[in-house]
Amino acid sequence: MSAPALAPPTGATRPAAPAARREVPGGRDRTVDALRVGSLAAVVAGHWLVTGLAVRPDGLAAVSPLPVLPGLAPLTWVLQTLGPLFLAAGFAAARRGRGGAPARRGAPAAPVVLAALAVVLAALVATAPAAVPGPRTAPTVVALALSPLWFLAVLAALSLLRPALQRLLARSALWLLAPAAAVVLLDAVGGGTGWAATPVAVAVQALLCWSVPFGLGLRHADAPLPPRAGAALAAAGAVALAVLLGVARHPSSAVGVPGAARSNLAPPSAAALALAAAQVGTFLLLRPVLQRLLRGARTGRVLAAVNRRCLPVYLLHQPVLLACAVLSAAVPQVPGPLGAPGSAGAAAGWLAQRPAALVLPDVLVLALALATGGGRSDRRSRVRQAPGASSPGASSSSAANQSA
Repeated sequence: MSAPALAPPTGATRPAAPAARREVPGGRDRTVDALRVGSLAAVVAGHWLVTGLAVRPDGLAAVSPLPVLPGLAPLTWVLQTLGPLFLAAGFAAARRGRGGAPARRGAPAAPVVLAALAVVLAALVATAPAAVPGPRTAPTVVALALSPLWFLAVLAALSLLRPALQRLLARSALWLLAPAAAVVLLDAVGGGTGWAATPVAVAVQALLCWSVPFGLGLRHADAPLPPRAGAALAAAGAVALAVLLGVARHPSSAVGVPGAARSNLAPPSAAALALAAAQVGTFLLLRPVLQRLLRGARTGRVLAAVNRRCLPVYLLHQPVLLACAVLSAAVPQVPGPLGAPGSAGAAAGWLAQRPAALVLPDVLVLALALATGGGRSDRRSRVRQAPGASSPGASSSSAANQSA
């Protein structure tokens, strides 16, 4: 696709921001904020869909329903939204790098959220074995609670590479074809082999794969990518995904399935990259519509407030699920996400009961979102910011705090 025009030089005079843009606290892009919130909601729903927690003789076990519910595989392609999340992360990193993205007022800093995660994890490790005795309980709790941290590790690496990526992308967005080609090559050569299962392969392919949507986010921050670029990305991604699934016989699930010979996500395959391209392209195509729908000062404040809660929700949604399961095991009268389909015959009943089992985790995550981000800060922001004027700059937040 043709590279979009670059943003004006730093010293050039910029036209006044449109009123809809000025109304956003911190001068944020509402469409990217909405993309981040929607993608995070999909990730949480996807995690909770494929994480069954069952009591076994040796303790608490994480059991995926996908082996006995293959009909859920198409839904995983809708709920796996890592590509849009990395686009939003790249956009935030670019704005922060040039001093154009103030910190989110009232947003808890990443170290604070990580400290809260450590406290919650320690409490779960201390209490879960009493509710579900067995040597398997503590490892299951630790593995699930820490599983979201891989995103922050990849994001930290990409943030360190941001200056180099921006220099390349300033010349041409076609530089992103290099990591994309590397992912396709590694997937073709090593997919389904012992190499693909090694930590090195997972780390290398994750960095290469997610650098593509991250780089698109960097480019989009410098000069918004036009709908025609979105059309090209969406079409290329959809065609590539159809070929990979129908002809190259990639797994039918967007996420890993226990017992399968290969995974589309660990390490990220060419199919994961194609999905990211299709999702990002669809966002760019719909962006003009989103801009019209998201007008208004109140909408901007709501989006900014919700985005302040993203990092705590992302890092703590799995511990919340675990806590509810442990509580349900200790107090059987409390409905919770405990149980997993052991056979195809029991799968339909498990799936029917799943929405009710997730009510308590939903309520707790909602309470967590409301408790973080500081309503008082929201009120101060509305008082200090004159209607129609952009908010004053503030010190930059961490990469995770702006992007997760």
